[in-house]
Amino acid sequence: MDTWLILVAICVLFFCLIVTVSVLIFYSGVFENIVVKAGKPPIGKVVIAYKFARGSYKEVGPLFFEVAKLAPDHKALGIYYDDPFKVESYRQRYAVACILAEDEQEVDRDLVKKFEAEGFKMMDLPLADHAVHSSFPYKCALSIFIGVQRIYPRMSEYIKEHGLQAHPFVEIYSGNTIHYMSPLDKQETFYVPESLQQFPGEEPYESVYSSEPSPDSSEGDSQSQPEAESLLHPSQIVRAEVIGKVEEEPEKSAVEEMEDEGEKKTAEEADIREDSPDPEPSSIPGGEAQKERGSDEESGSSFEDLKLEAEEVSAKAHSL
Repeated sequence: MDTWLILVAICVLFFCLIVTVSVLIFYSGVFENIVVKAGKPPIGKVVIAYKFARGSYKEVGPLFFEVAKLAPDHKALGIYYDDPFKVESYRQRYAVACILAEDEQEVDRDLVKKFEAEGFKMMDLPLADHAVHSSFPYKCALSIFIGVQRIYPRMSEYIKEHGLQAHPFVEIYSGNTIHYMSPLDKQETFYVPESLQQFPGEEPYESVYSSEPSPDSSEGDSQSQPEAESLLHPSQIVRAEVIGKVEEEPEKSAVEEMEDEGEKKTAEEADIREDSPDPEPSSIPGGEAQKERGSDEESGSSFEDLKLEAEEVSAKAHSL
């Protein structure tokens, strides 16, 4: 009898456990409808107090607890710079922050000093005009893990399908809602200074939250170039563009082009003049006259010679 009671009690407890877990999962948002779209981001221009860290994203929890402890009534924010499926866990970069003021709100100076005393740094994040964003209900700690598993794959799929360049990923914890966004403009302003630092001998980071080239793009170099640029950090893209402009040969002005054409024509005329034979006198204007004048001079000289010979003959005849 006692054995049966123990078995029944175990079955009841197991059933209650299953019901409790099911209700908790349902309550956490497992069956929540996910909507991903592009448009106005869920936050405006904000002033944040942040801490930067490197390591596995699984270690981000203590920083969020620290923010909640210092300012429980303020929104918390997380910025994730690397794809955990492409970057080793020890190299993953992220920043956790508290939103001190949004839009035209005034910053609480006492709160700023409070965060600075704990090693936080201040930074302004401008308003992004467009972003890929979604949201998920924040009802318990389990909602965070379920939201990550459900939201990020859908957002990545949306970015690739529409050929967008979106990075980094940002989480905003606001009351009972977790907002997820990835800006489509002013992305470089979401990179805190520490995220751009690189250790000696370390491989450069890649901007991984970007789409693949669209099928409509041209083949060859024109198709591979956008894909290569999308793997660069915005600061590296700007640096590459500046170097490319410096290496480009400057275009010649219209005056320089005219001078080059004149020099080319002069060289061609000189080559023609050297290759052509000396012209006949008849082909030169006045050449015929010069030729006739030369023949007349020759005939005149011969006549004078005959006259001199005749005079010599007559002189010898008189002497005889």
